[in-house]
Amino acid sequence: MKTITRTILIGLLLALFAVQAPAAGTKMTATEITKEIVGKKLGYSGAFSGNLLYARNGKFNYTAKGKAFKGTWRFKRNRMCTILNNKFRKGIESCFDWVRVKPGRYRTSLGYKVWRR
Repeated sequence: MKTITRTILIGLLLALFAVQAPAAGTKMTATEITKEIVGKKLGYSGAFSGNLLYARNGKFNYTAKGKAFKGTWRFKRNRMCTILNNKFRKGIESCFDWVRVKPGRYRTSLGYKVWRR
């Protein structure tokens, strides 16, 4: 019985650590985002999934549910702000933080996981 209880406790601790691990990371500055994110081909997953490309000219392209969309982006301090050109969020600016989880792997404060392709 002690072995089963110990195994369950160890399993629960490992599961708890696995859930908390992605929360760790380094919040990025605008300079770091420009260097690591802008101009790079990215994949993303979250509420939707697809591909992203933030161009240096302040425009970006993305796919969601297999459809292509466009938008614009800019920085407000160290936050990236985007305006999507889709019918659901057209003209609405949304600002978010980028967090480096590990090299080439990121998450946003909007809950998306992002990686370089």
